Amino acid sequence: MFCFNPIKLRTAYGDGEKRWADEVDSYSEYLVRNKVENDILGYENQFSGLIVTLKFNDGDYGYNPHNTIKYHSQYALHARVFSWIAITLKSFIDVDLSSYFTLLRLMTAFATGTVLFLFIFSLPTRFYLWPFLVGSSTGYILFARNLYFVIPVFVLPLLLNSYLLRRKRFKLAILATFFCATLNFLCRYEFASIFCLLCIFPVFFYSSSFKDAVSKSSLIFLASIAGFCVAVSVHVFSTSYENGLGVKEATETAFSTLRHRTQTTQGVPKPFSRDFYKHAQARLQESAYSIPLFKTTISKSLLLIFVFLSLGVFLYFQDYQPVYISIWALLTYLSWYVAAYQHIMWHPFYDWLIYSLTIGFASPYLIEVYLQKIRSLLNLRNKHHVKN
Repeated sequence: MFCFNPIKLRTAYGDGEKRWADEVDSYSEYLVRNKVENDILGYENQFSGLIVTLKFNDGDYGYNPHNTIKYHSQYALHARVFSWIAITLKSFIDVDLSSYFTLLRLMTAFATGTVLFLFIFSLPTRFYLWPFLVGSSTGYILFARNLYFVIPVFVLPLLLNSYLLRRKRFKLAILATFFCATLNFLCRYEFASIFCLLCIFPVFFYSSSFKDAVSKSSLIFLASIAGFCVAVSVHVFSTSYENGLGVKEATETAFSTLRHRTQTTQGVPKPFSRDFYKHAQARLQESAYSIPLFKTTISKSLLLIFVFLSLGVFLYFQDYQPVYISIWALLTYLSWYVAAYQHIMWHPFYDWLIYSLTIGFASPYLIEVYLQKIRSLLNLRNKHHVKN
C-alpha cells in the first residue's frame, strides 16, 4: 500500500492536478529534488541546503538553474545524502534523475512499512489486525513516499526502543532515542512534539508499573529533546558557515518563520472560533483508513469516538495499559495543534499524517485488545461447558 498507492489517493494541492510527482505535498518534495538536481546541473548555491527555484512560489516546482535562493529553514540532512549518492553514481554510470527519484520514493515507502511492521511484530504480544490497518492508513499511504518528510526516519525510534526495551537495555534505548532524534531533526523539524512523544510509545509495553512507565518515559523524552538541541546547533552553525554569518544572524535566518508558525494565527481561523469548528469538522470527516479489499473507508471522527469510549471502558475495568495508550494518542495528536497551531491549520493535509501517527496508530491496538478479551471470555466459557 505504501509503495504503490493502489487506491490512487491524492490531493489537488499535492500534485498540482497531476503535474507533479507527489500526491500530497509536491511543494516540499521538490525542495529536495531541486537541491539534488542543482548540485549536479546548477552553477549557483550548490552543495548547501535546500533551494527555492525561480517560479517555485508561483506553483512551478520544476528545476530551473537560474536565480535560485537558499532555503534555510531546515538542515535537510537527507537531501544532502540523496545528493551525495546521486553524484557518486554519476561518476560511474549515467543516472537518469527522474528514475532515481522514483526509486528513492519506492525505497522510502518500503522502509516506512518495514519499520512499522517490524515494530508491531517485536512487541511481547502478537498482533495481527494492527499491521493490516496500519497498511491501510490514509496518512501513511499519502506521505510514506514523500522525499521531504522521510517517514522511516520519523518512526525509527519505535522499532529501536521496542527492541532494546524488550532486552532490558534501557540505557541503550536512551542513546538510541538521542541518535534518532538528532537524525530526525537534522532532516526537518515538522511535527517535533509528535516525534518526541512517539519515542516513548514502546515504553507502555515494557513497564512493570505506572511509576516505572513515567520514569522511563521521562528519560526517553529528555533524550529526544537533547537530540533536538544538537540538531538545532548543527543547523545554526552550518547556516553560519555556509553564508558567512554570525551565530545570532544565522539563528535568525534559520528560524525566520518560527514565530509565525508557532505564535500567530495569521491566515487561519482563531482557536475555538466558528471557522475553527468548521475546519475541525471537515478534517474529522476525512478518511483515517482506506481499505481497497472491502472498498470502504473509516472516518477520523469514528476512530476519535472509539478512542474516547475505549478510555472510559478500560478505566472502568482498571485495565491500565490501554488507558495509557488512549491518553497518549489523544495528547500526542493535539500536541502539534498546541505547539504549531498556525502551521497545522495552514496545511490541512498534514492532519492526515499526524492522525496516522497517533490516533490512527493506537486504534488498531485497542481493537486487538477488545478481540483478545472476547477470545479469552469465549475460551473460559468453553472450558466451563466442558467441565459441566
